[in-house]
Amino acid sequence: MQDVMGVESTQSAVYTAVVKEFEEAIEAGDELRVSSALKELGRMLHPGSPMRKVFALQAASLNKPSRSYFDRTGARRD
Repeated sequence: MQDVMGVESTQSAVYTAVVKEFEEAIEAGDELRVSSALKELGRMLHPGSPMRKVFALQAASLNKPSRSYFDRTGARRD
């Protein structure tokens, strides 16, 4: 994007920070931090975003059910 439009990223700094927190929590195996970041990402992402599934699959790698945050349509559940 930098070369074409002069824009460094199409994602906000807040979104980028939450993704980084999520990835660090996955690496550390910290289920509480993963859960918290996943909830925050659920609030940020469009219900049809394919990234919802990507993050849910990553969270599932900790043997923590990710369906508690997203239903089958991708909509957030509380």
